[in-house]
Amino acid sequence: GLIAENIICHPFMILRRQCQVHVESARYHTTPFTLLPVMLHLNRWQGSSALFKGVGSSLTIKGMGLGIEDCVSKFSPWPKEINKHSSLKMIGQHLLLKGTSAAILTPFYSASLVETVQSDIASEKPGVLDVFREGIVRLVSWSDPRCGRMLPVWVLIPPQVAHNLFHYVIKTIVERVWLQVMKASHREFQRLKGAVSRDPELSLPGLTQYQNQAAGLAGHLVADVMLFPLETVLHRLHLQGTRSIIDNLDSGK
Repeated sequence: GLIAENIICHPFMILRRQCQVHVESARYHTTPFTLLPVMLHLNRWQGSSALFKGVGSSLTIKGMGLGIEDCVSKFSPWPKEINKHSSLKMIGQHLLLKGTSAAILTPFYSASLVETVQSDIASEKPGVLDVFREGIVRLVSWSDPRCGRMLPVWVLIPPQVAHNLFHYVIKTIVERVWLQVMKASHREFQRLKGAVSRDPELSLPGLTQYQNQAAGLAGHLVADVMLFPLETVLHRLHLQGTRSIIDNLDSGK
C-alpha cells in the first residue's frame, strides 16, 4: 500500500501538478487519455526519470508531516487519533494538530512542489537536502521574499492549512459513510441468503480490510475532485516567482 501510494502513483501526481501550473498550455487535459502521448514523448525525450522527479522530496515531506504530528501530540494535549466516541473538544484539538502540522510544512511543501513540476533537463537536478535548504530560505524570508513576485510564507500558510483541513474532513466523512454503506449492504446480502453472521470475517476472510481500503479510496477520490480547483490556485501561488521551467504538455517536449 505504501509503495503503491508513494512510488507507483508518483508519475501521475507529477503530470497532475504540471497540468495545474502550466498556464501557457493550449490543452486542458480534462480527460487522462490526452496525456498518454505526452507521457510517451516525455519518456522518449527525457527518459523515465522525468516522471519520477521529486520523489525523494515528496517522501521527505510525508515523513516530516508524520514526525511533526507525533512531536506536537506528545508535547500538547491534542490527540493524534480520534474515533466515533471522541468529544467535540477532542475533534477540535485533533484538527488543530493537523492545521499546525500543515502550517509548519508549508515552506518545505513549496520547495518540494518546485522539484516535482520543473523540467528535468532544463533545470539543475536538486540535491537530497535541497528541499530543506529551500524550505528554510522561504521560512527565513517570512515577510520579504528575496525573489521578485514570490509570495511570502505568511500569505501561503492560511490557504494551505484550509486546503489540508478541508481535504482531511471531507475524506474522513466520506470514508466513514461509505464504510457504513458497504457494511449495511453486506448484512442485507446475508439476510437475503438466510443467515446474518455476527462476525463477517468468519464468512468472508479479508472483508474488513477490503471495506476499509475501498472506503479510503472513495474518501480520497471525493476530496481530491471537490478540492481540485482550490488546489490548482494554491499550487500556482506556491510556484509564483520561482521562475520554474515546466515541460510542454501540448507536445511532451
